[in-house]
Amino acid sequence: MATNVSLPHLDQGVIQNICRYLTVPEILTLARVNKTLYIYCHQDSLWQKLTQAAFGNTQWVIGFLREAGLCKSAEDSELTPALQSLSLATSIPEEGATSVVPRWKQAYERRWRVQNRPQDPTVVQSMQLAQTRFERAEQRIEASYEKPADQQLAFLEEAARELVEVVDILSDHAPSYYLLALVCYLLHAFKQASKLAEMCLALDPDFELAIQLLSESRDKSVGVYGTEGVAPLLTGRRISDALKNALTVLFQRYDRDRDGVWNIRELREFVLLTNGTNPSLAMLQQLCATFSSQPTKGLTFDGLCEFFVQQSLQDHEETRQDLAKHGFDENTLTLK
Repeated sequence: MATNVSLPHLDQGVIQNICRYLTVPEILTLARVNKTLYIYCHQDSLWQKLTQAAFGNTQWVIGFLREAGLCKSAEDSELTPALQSLSLATSIPEEGATSVVPRWKQAYERRWRVQNRPQDPTVVQSMQLAQTRFERAEQRIEASYEKPADQQLAFLEEAARELVEVVDILSDHAPSYYLLALVCYLLHAFKQASKLAEMCLALDPDFELAIQLLSESRDKSVGVYGTEGVAPLLTGRRISDALKNALTVLFQRYDRDRDGVWNIRELREFVLLTNGTNPSLAMLQQLCATFSSQPTKGLTFDGLCEFFVQQSLQDHEETRQDLAKHGFDENTLTLK
């Protein structure tokens, strides 16, 4: 015997599946039927899907930035109201509740107005704000080039925050995705840089700077983090087991007196055989001062690892070539 079930009494999941096949105007019409359907048709989970389908997934951008060491938490890092609206979900109100806060619906409406009502005063104001934020981001990135490493991160994070605000307003603004990719590249987050460069090129396939950045990011990603048949130099920002094992062999080989430290003579021998030139005493002392060492004795194993982590991020090919000079396979990082 068939059972008739009225639409308002259907499971929330069923109603949301129905809404997937409706246009936005049809969903808004359905919401006027009664209170229950109004609540269901204003759920953030529904409008999140609609927004991401129509304007792209901004949360992917935030995820890539977090993986790169930026914007760890939208709530904790006090990003901006727009970012917080994209990171927080609104649950179904309890029975009897009179209102909901459809953050994703607001995001949809904001982006729809930008695309469809460019002459609207609020849209004009938003566009001007987006341009200002973009220019500030460019300035922060340019300024970061002249800053030491311990200060560069703060400038790049400021730039990233500005740029995510821009794409929240202008979801199809290719230059912002390019600059976000550049920020990740400068932080040596090559996989994330590649993803963001791909997003830029999906919007503008002829964006030359993004094409170049994507190529360089992919090359560095393979060189630093490895692929099938190529051992990684790093895991995240830490030395990989393969590289650490190779350096262990090297350190023991040139630690002639077996005291666990490379003295100046031992360090000079390693540098000479690696670079082919006899290093100056000042250069060797600078290495010991920059990386972990024992002040009166010399460079420690940790210091050697720190040096190769830094070099690998800057020039992965040089690291693999250096190891090859000492009898290691450039790809597997094992002795031949």
